[in-house]
Amino acid sequence: MSSESKSKQPIALIKTAISTLFTHPQILSPYAIIAFYEFLIFELLFFAPRYPLVTFFGPIIRKLEGEVFLHYPFSYYVLAKWFQSTLLQSVIFVVLNSFFIGVSIAIINAINNGQPVILKAAFKRAAASYVHLFIGAALPVATMIGLSQLHELVINRALVIRSTSGIYYILKQMVLLSVPYFNLFLAVFSTALFIYVIPGIIIDKKKIFGALASNFKILWKSFGFTLLVLILPALIYLPVILLQSTTSIYKDAAPPELLGILAIVGVILSIVIDIIHYTTMTTYYLLKKEEK
Repeated sequence: MSSESKSKQPIALIKTAISTLFTHPQILSPYAIIAFYEFLIFELLFFAPRYPLVTFFGPIIRKLEGEVFLHYPFSYYVLAKWFQSTLLQSVIFVVLNSFFIGVSIAIINAINNGQPVILKAAFKRAAASYVHLFIGAALPVATMIGLSQLHELVINRALVIRSTSGIYYILKQMVLLSVPYFNLFLAVFSTALFIYVIPGIIIDKKKIFGALASNFKILWKSFGFTLLVLILPALIYLPVILLQSTTSIYKDAAPPELLGILAIVGVILSIVIDIIHYTTMTTYYLLKKEEK
């Protein structure tokens, strides 16, 4: 299949990216580091209500959540809430993940150019552009938070609807029940708006403004295609949303440990989605360069 036909078919492009991952597993090494510190943070929060970490975390949990959340089974609610919090995961993505995604893209670029993969050189390339990577990662995060705030206004408006039947009741239920799914869409949409920024910084060694310019130039002709390509891998997160929704509905019957399991599974799937997203769209970025 030609590069031009691949660049116009979402499934073919995703398959090409996944095939590249299997052929060149070095691309995954930076994401393995991401998974390592995510597990480390999870373990830290898991033991936060327990000795000896409770000495430090105890007063914080007691003040923010309440005394009861220092004890089983409520400690699992704190674990899930804090680990999956937008604030924590946003900070991790901007401060740490941006760098390692840059390393992975540097590896993909070396493979594309027929060069040997030297991890030291990939890390050095990402380190040299860290400030720009930081900003490039902060932009989709800030956009997602801003859009979520607007969505929050819609949710608050739905909550004041008192109807128990009719069109307003149906609208209220649609808004409230779709919240986690719409949040997933907002995350994908925000990512799509800036998906080519990090490849531009790493591959073409552009500063943030130059990378933004090239990003929007590509999006101008292919935003719908880009959004579709990003939505497809993100669908693997739907089972987690369904299980979390079910758990919240039947929380008295569901074991509290399930909350912790779903939290870590959710973050693992988020890493997998990032791998597919950035490998696929970096492949597309390189294909567009070849077409020129």
